[in-house]
Amino acid sequence: MEIQIIEKYENILTLLIEGSVPSLVNGLRRIMLAQVPTLAIEDVWIVKNTSSLYDRNIAQRLGLIPLKSEMKDFNFPDKCECEGVGCSLCQVGFTIDKEAENENVVVYSSDLKSEDPKIIPAEPKIFIVELYKGQKLVLEAYAKMGIGKTHVKWQAVSTASFKYVPIFEIDQEKCKKCETAPCIDFCPRNIIIKNEKNEIVIDDKLNCSLCRECEKMCENNAIKVCWDEKTFLFYLESNGQLPPDQIVLKSCEIFKKKVTDFLEKIEIQA
Repeated sequence: MEIQIIEKYENILTLLIEGSVPSLVNGLRRIMLAQVPTLAIEDVWIVKNTSSLYDRNIAQRLGLIPLKSEMKDFNFPDKCECEGVGCSLCQVGFTIDKEAENENVVVYSSDLKSEDPKIIPAEPKIFIVELYKGQKLVLEAYAKMGIGKTHVKWQAVSTASFKYVPIFEIDQEKCKKCETAPCIDFCPRNIIIKNEKNEIVIDDKLNCSLCRECEKMCENNAIKVCWDEKTFLFYLESNGQLPPDQIVLKSCEIFKKKVTDFLEKIEIQA
């Protein structure tokens, strides 16, 4: 199996995977969604809340704020030496102390003050609540490790998807019989163009959605669209807790451990 990076941004990664099968690629995708550990706010202690929101609503919003973190720095609460009591190895504390004295004040994720300068909200302008004049919000919150399988707030990715890489067969002789070239007009991704030789060509096949509209609109059957069953375009978008490349590496590590455990169980039963 060969993997090539097509695009890489801060929170987005696009991979070209060759020589694999759908079940393996989908297994990797499911691990990214459900089993990559991240930090999220789990426990909230409201000291004072005179805002228009109930305590539980504020706690829920805090839990859904993605936190930048590094997996190696924290233990799962049930596997920590503190036995779930809470310590610096399995949780990190946050505080909010905000008051609207003379005018309305909006409480954003940037108002979460962290005990650990490395653990901060992934985005500073995530809305929590608006405090009207005279209202106040004081609280303590504690982030802990978890996985998306337990709750969506620990999900490391917002999107993880893949598709087959398309294969185009274009009969240029048949194309010459067509004067209107409807395949160009009806392509939703605008990837079908005419080159300098006035031939129909594909400008960016990886951008094809496999809708096959070009094939349907071609009256001369000059265009055939199929796909490579062993080549995939994989798209991944992180929520901001972890860089996308770390998510891929951690997912592969988890996948490898699952396969190893499975093989060991087979050997024991045999």
